[in-house]
Amino acid sequence: SVRDHGPGVAPSDLPHLFERFYRAATARSAPGAGLGLALVAQVARDHGGRVEARLPEDGGLEVELVLPAA
Repeated sequence: SVRDHGPGVAPSDLPHLFERFYRAATARSAPGAGLGLALVAQVARDHGGRVEARLPEDGGLEVELVLPAA
């Protein structure tokens, strides 16, 4: 898992974070195309895993990548 302690994302954005080209309203002026987390999710699925994002109670964002054992 990876966690930051920044502003996080709006709870309404959580279900969309792994969609291709999705950009939260607060991130639309920042560089990027909205593909990074979509690529992570696709790789996870291709390998039988999953990826999840959650908002910790004390702020920031946590993203967890889970892959099956070889």
